[in-house]
Parts: sequence; structure tokens; C-alpha cells
Amino acid sequence: MSQDPTLCGFVNLLLIPYLYNRSYFEKHEILPIGELEHGAPGLVSDYEKIFKVKGVTACAGMLKLLGLHKRLANKRPCPCGSGRRLGRCHNFVLNPLRRMASRSEFRHHLRILLSQGGALNRW
Repeated sequence: MSQDPTLCGFVNLLLIPYLYNRSYFEKHEILPIGELEHGAPGLVSDYEKIFKVKGVTACAGMLKLLGLHKRLANKRPCPCGSGRRLGRCHNFVLNPLRRMASRSEFRHHLRILLSQGGALNRW
């Protein structure tokens, strides 16, 4: 949606593909686009793609750093496991995200991810 944050963009990017997928499923009983994972595994899958990392721990670490001031976060170790500071590693991934949401929203996303920790342990 960040490419076209308008009503037409919503319809073209999200609504039409959803309705096509749904109507195809009702007619053929299979999903042509596929189905996304739900719950904690779905959150982790999305965060892995967004942050370009692997694993629950790295995703939670990235969300935690997004919840901090940029100046403080850039001095912390990068959760990807590279051993470098965030400012020398994944800051190019996180900094554009900082313009899309507030620190409190990222802290809220972290709480959601951690609250589903029991599901993540089974996953």
C-alpha cells in the first residue's frame, strides 16, 4: 500500500486479488494464490520478509530496535547475528520503516509477537 496509498490503490492491490482468490476457491476448491499463515507463524513470516532476517528472535529484536530512538538503536548490536552494530548493518532496512509508523506502534507489534510466544514455541 505504501506505493499507492489511495482508495484505488487499496482496491487494485488488495481487494481485487482477494476477491479473485476467493471466487476461484469457491469454484475450484483450491486457492490459486495460496494461503498465508495465520497467528504467530504468519507474523514471523511477514516480519522475516520485511526485515530480511530469519527467525523469531531476530524479528523480535528488530521490532525492539524500531521501538527505540534511532540514535540509540543504531548503537545496539544488530539482531541478525552479524556481530555488527545496527547502524552498520540493517539500518538501511529499518530506517524507511520508521517513517511509516511510530515507535509506540512497533512496541505494540512486539507485544503482540511476544504474547503469542506459546504458539511460537510449538512452531
